[in-house]
Amino acid sequence: MPRQTCAMMRLIAVLIAVLLATIENASAGEAGASVLTDEAGHEVIAYVARLPGKPRTDMKLALLLTFHGRTGNAEQLLGPASAALEHDGLRDEYVVIGLKSKDVGWEEADDAPVKTFIAWAIKTYHADPRRIYGLGYSSGSFFLNRFAPNNSDLMAGAITYVGGQFGLKQDEHPETAAALYWVVGQKDTTVKADGVLPQMDAFRKAGYTGVYRDMRDLGHEACKEPTMGDAIHWMQALRNRRIALESDEQGFIDLFSDIEKAKHLFNQAGAWQRLIRIGGPQAGAIVAQALASDKETVRVNAALACNYAIFDASVTHSLVQLLDDKSTKLRESAMAALTTQASWGDATSQEALCRFARDSRRRANERRAAAASLASVCKIDLMGTFLDKVAIWTLVELLDDEDAGLRQLAYSALQVADGVGFDYRPDLTKAKRRTSCENWNEWCRKLCGEPPAVVLDAGGHGDGPGKGHDPGH
Repeated sequence: MPRQTCAMMRLIAVLIAVLLATIENASAGEAGASVLTDEAGHEVIAYVARLPGKPRTDMKLALLLTFHGRTGNAEQLLGPASAALEHDGLRDEYVVIGLKSKDVGWEEADDAPVKTFIAWAIKTYHADPRRIYGLGYSSGSFFLNRFAPNNSDLMAGAITYVGGQFGLKQDEHPETAAALYWVVGQKDTTVKADGVLPQMDAFRKAGYTGVYRDMRDLGHEACKEPTMGDAIHWMQALRNRRIALESDEQGFIDLFSDIEKAKHLFNQAGAWQRLIRIGGPQAGAIVAQALASDKETVRVNAALACNYAIFDASVTHSLVQLLDDKSTKLRESAMAALTTQASWGDATSQEALCRFARDSRRRANERRAAAASLASVCKIDLMGTFLDKVAIWTLVELLDDEDAGLRQLAYSALQVADGVGFDYRPDLTKAKRRTSCENWNEWCRKLCGEPPAVVLDAGGHGDGPGKGHDPGH
């Protein structure tokens, strides 16, 4: 059957299913909400669904389920969620659904109805089971911070605002569990950040993955910038790491086991788009394979793919190796990809960029590019969280670098933090910078602890083509 015909049939199937779902679940518990019922006609959960105006027909749609705050309703987060997706040009990939708790807030009693709803929604909207996400506020955040990682066979991850975490089950493989983009606010007097930060820290140290934000200007509110746009970008790149691929996707991945077929596919834009859509560790092995190709264009395409998807550790380590490639284009592509991954909390990526920026044997212009990358990585973190300790210390130590351009980049990046300056000027001599640099070091020590040791040649890299001063820069 022609691809266009299949796509049209898929769209028609989705629209018919949604129409039938609306008719079958027309009874409402609150104004504007539909109600999912079981076979006996008993209420399971109330919900409000918002479909994309022009659903993508070349892929299965993703589900973004929203979980309101205490005393809120199913529609509370639908507007902000849809607007954020629209802003990033992603609205047509998502069915956005607001759910309603049984009581005024979310409790463990809502677990079973939510599980039932997810299974029903995947079937009803022909959704991709590896792209089921949550967005929670306050009570909804408390719920998702527990429910998502405890049910990693159902959810890829969740964006949660101003909520804590209780009732997390022990997981033998937390690194593959549902991830969290977890935001708290220092101006929140309802759910105080100081009480939540130890829970964040315990979750992270237990081996779970995610992004953590403690925003100095955020109150008891949700979906605020700059975190919301960043969270949507992260969510779009995330896939469920535990659910097996569907047969057509697995069949596509299996094609790469044939060397000749792989060479052909690696030169097709459509194949790369599909690998990005599959994402996760399921596509990670193929991307790592491409990063080791003897063809520069294939390696560049593989690096570019890492700006749009989260794969696995093998891909990140391969990107780090490319920082020493002979090709300037490849080094630049690898650095851009590592910047994206570092922004999503990947420690290996952050450390690689820090080593590169600190290494005086590298070309000056490339060190400046690495410093600019660190500025991008740390921008939101410097607004209150200070979790990217190695990156922040690197920027502080670059304030005393011999290269004036690096000093200026580092100083500009650090201005995002609140109440800093210390009479520092990048254009001053080393002797005249001494006192202000000492003050910067003390500031960083209070927020980030002692400076970490950075091994410049980690991984056994020698003096590759990216090293040595580049005259004229």
